[in-house]
Amino acid sequence: MNTKEKLYSILSRLIKCIEGDYFIGDGALLGIHREEDLISYDNDIDIYLLQGTKINYKQLQEENLLSEDYYLNEKIYDPSYEYIKKNSWLECLRALRVLEPNKNRPDLISLATCFYNDAKIQNKHTEPNIDIFYIKHNNTIENWENMIYFNDNELSNLETFNLKGIDVKIPNKDARENILKRQYGLDFMIPDPHFRYL
Repeated sequence: MNTKEKLYSILSRLIKCIEGDYFIGDGALLGIHREEDLISYDNDIDIYLLQGTKINYKQLQEENLLSEDYYLNEKIYDPSYEYIKKNSWLECLRALRVLEPNKNRPDLISLATCFYNDAKIQNKHTEPNIDIFYIKHNNTIENWENMIYFNDNELSNLETFNLKGIDVKIPNKDARENILKRQYGLDFMIPDPHFRYL
């Protein structure tokens, strides 16, 4: 199986285990909006779980999938796929770069050095995998938040999209365009295989 086929396989099993509202985001959403498919060079799928939504871990195990709490999210993976050991220092640094976007490189490295021994994670997950992000509503600014924010209007009318035989939830067309412009810039419809999104 190629990477896309492996992702479809994980996704089809994972969707059965999600109890509540969720939506596909980031690169997978971009691919769905632009090509009605995953982007050929993408190697993961990002799923956002809305407040109150959970994963049924007993069912997840029955689907032969495992979960790993990682730095900023949760990884859902198939243990039969290839394990690639990651550099725990670089992974920790990447997570800090997201959490502390305004810090310069020397300050970021200094901060990482302080808690690396306690915070480092040697990954267990295999590749490819699906990233799960839990978002919650922030009433003070009327939006949903994680590393990026989504406003109420963008998440109020999720729609179903059939991705290679798998029914998934995505924001509606107008909401998708707003989200993707915010994440990828005004030229989000132009493919860029060199793009790297934190």
